[in-house]
Amino acid sequence: MSITRILHRSVRLLWAICLARFGQVDALLVMAAAALSRLGFQPQGWYWATIAGFALWLALLQRSTFKRALWLGYLFGVCHFALNFTWLVPALSRNNDAPWVVGVLGVVGLAAVVALYPMLVAGGLALLRPRPLLVPPLAATLWVCSEWLRGHLFSGFPWGQSGMAWMPWQSLIQVADLGGIYLLSFLLLLTAAVVRLLFDPTLSARLRIGWLMGVALLLCGGHLYGQFKLLQPVPQTTYRVALVQGGVPQLEKWQKPLHDEHLDRYLGLSLDASGEKLDLLVWPETALAYFLQAEPARQARIAGVVRSMAVPLLFGVPHAVRQQPGVYRYYNGLGLMDGQGRWVATYHKHHLVPFGEYLPLRAWLPAWMDKITPGKQDFAQGAGPLVLPSPAGVLGPLLCYEVIFPAEVRQLANQGAALLVNATNDAWFGETAKPQHLQMARLRTIENRLPLVRVANTGISASFDAYGRAVGQLPVEQPGVAVHPIPHAPAGGSFYRRWGDWEGLFWAALLLLFGVANWAARKG
Repeated sequence: MSITRILHRSVRLLWAICLARFGQVDALLVMAAAALSRLGFQPQGWYWATIAGFALWLALLQRSTFKRALWLGYLFGVCHFALNFTWLVPALSRNNDAPWVVGVLGVVGLAAVVALYPMLVAGGLALLRPRPLLVPPLAATLWVCSEWLRGHLFSGFPWGQSGMAWMPWQSLIQVADLGGIYLLSFLLLLTAAVVRLLFDPTLSARLRIGWLMGVALLLCGGHLYGQFKLLQPVPQTTYRVALVQGGVPQLEKWQKPLHDEHLDRYLGLSLDASGEKLDLLVWPETALAYFLQAEPARQARIAGVVRSMAVPLLFGVPHAVRQQPGVYRYYNGLGLMDGQGRWVATYHKHHLVPFGEYLPLRAWLPAWMDKITPGKQDFAQGAGPLVLPSPAGVLGPLLCYEVIFPAEVRQLANQGAALLVNATNDAWFGETAKPQHLQMARLRTIENRLPLVRVANTGISASFDAYGRAVGQLPVEQPGVAVHPIPHAPAGGSFYRRWGDWEGLFWAALLLLFGVANWAARKG
């Protein structure tokens, strides 16, 4: 039986289960809610649609039995995450010369796992049976706790956190320096829950108007706080950083006959910025798709250009460390050359992509299974998060999707990083991943009040100041170089940077508080 036929029969079976559990109308409404909730993320960025989607889902959960709520939560989660993870289809199929159906099955499989978190939220609401007054804070806190768990359990996968829907609202997202992405998610779910109450005719007008005014005041307060932050004076001192975007197609970068051509491109683009006064050159992740340690001639060429420009270079390159004769550990890394062309430091990526950079539980899996990226060997996990002292200042290195983990970026900030540097290669993802990945990097600047430079192989390469404002951006899918004057970080840091280590405990305590208040209200 072909894979396509298996997929077709699986879809028919799932639809039959949905009809049996909910009926056609409710099943379609849950899917519509999930589709709406997805539209708040890039590239659409319609935060109002995400609010509407969550409001519809919460309305469907109203007065559901525990078992029905679990199913409603799970179906919503599968559809919501499957739509948000479509960028993985080419990564799982096209880049491995596999049928597109393989990519679809992989995305649905991942969505089926992370959908357990919305299922827990729905089940929690059904068990607590919150009083109308406490529906918004309980729903919002339950959701935030589920997002925190999703970002930490089993190595974590915090892609697509609901608070990212606020990113087009430049002023409101400034509150992330108080509570990070989780505060933004709380505000979004709180708003959605209040919208759900507005359309419940069984509730009193006083309650609905009260909550409407309350959430409006919260959003207005966040907006005014953000406006105050955005009016703060920007430091006059800057990092002058050259972003070098090679634009090498994903399926070409690993072809050995093309390696010299790719190196020529990076060196040529770097020399295009030689007339500028620079503090740092940055190349993307795996700009050099081979072990430069074993290529003294190529290393000498790079060192010669760096020496002629007298500018430090941070470049993406795999790295091998010998354990014993004939046995090596392989790392995805960043190399740092000083202005004299000396290779002075190496950073090893510590948060690896499961199935992309290593195969989890490899010893327990069939021999034919392998990573979805080129190369048979797994990458090893480096120590980290670790800052990288450089002639340009203390850098906070972030390779690829390390930037989506708020706690790890915060650790770099607390270790003294003055400039965050995200070197990535998004060429193997679908197009919707690039703007989403960029916006997550942007939010890390606000959370920690640190500037960030981001260099991607095929884009999106950009840099941001400590308030998440774009300094500049390179066109996607083409080679290019740009010099960005990136303002230094303002003094004082952020509340979130200092106290963010307690965020999980805070949200758990808040959930307990609302739960006790709801229990007391029901007893009363």
